[in-house]
Amino acid sequence: MKKAGYVWMAVLCVAAATRAEPVKLIFDTDMGNDTDDLMALCMIHTLQSRGAVDLLAVTITKDHPQAAAFVDAVNTFYGRPDIPIGVVKGGVTPEPGKFNLLAAAKNADGSLRYPHDLVSGEQAPEATGLLRKLLAAQPDQSVSLVQVGFFTNLQRLLDSSADAHSPLTGKELIAKKVKVLSIMAGAFQPINWNTRHLEYNVIKDIPAAQKLAKEWPSPVLWSGFEVGIAAAYPYVSVERDYA
Repeated sequence: MKKAGYVWMAVLCVAAATRAEPVKLIFDTDMGNDTDDLMALCMIHTLQSRGAVDLLAVTITKDHPQAAAFVDAVNTFYGRPDIPIGVVKGGVTPEPGKFNLLAAAKNADGSLRYPHDLVSGEQAPEATGLLRKLLAAQPDQSVSLVQVGFFTNLQRLLDSSADAHSPLTGKELIAKKVKVLSIMAGAFQPINWNTRHLEYNVIKDIPAAQKLAKEWPSPVLWSGFEVGIAAAYPYVSVERDYA
């Protein structure tokens, strides 16, 4: 659970620096490609229940309609069914993933096993527009972004133009509103003695990763694959701490 361990540390680091009020957080994820994204979202909800985080939205870089439905099911489970969800259009990894189809699972009586009302990502807004809308409405230098999936959504935000939500370009809007971007991506040490580890979140959209690395205007906290290896999360905590 490499991403889960990293997100826990990243959010706590931001929270420690701003204890006066909850961290305004947007979570960007490729939900469905592995269980660590799910665990990370569960951690964020638990931190919100503790008053450490204010989850403004979840944006998704996995281009499958059930990814958004699954996120909505998780949000609903934690009693927050109205958290905005934005989706990528024309993104990578369009296959269902390992568990996103559970969002459509039903009981014998035909009711959803995991209640939620967003049945498909086709009903959700495109992520770039949602990000611009949310950032424009927040105080300056107040939003923390956590990206644990591909770079597609945030690269498109970076390249976005003025719209009804803000007269600023994407780069200007980020510089004005974003306090920090925490990214789970890359590898900055050898992985199993491999000095050219091709980390999944980077290689799935290399142009977007390169664009963000070169041009993102706010402070960025990079967490490579080696951090997840060093901070493996205890599986017993899954049942004990996040129900």
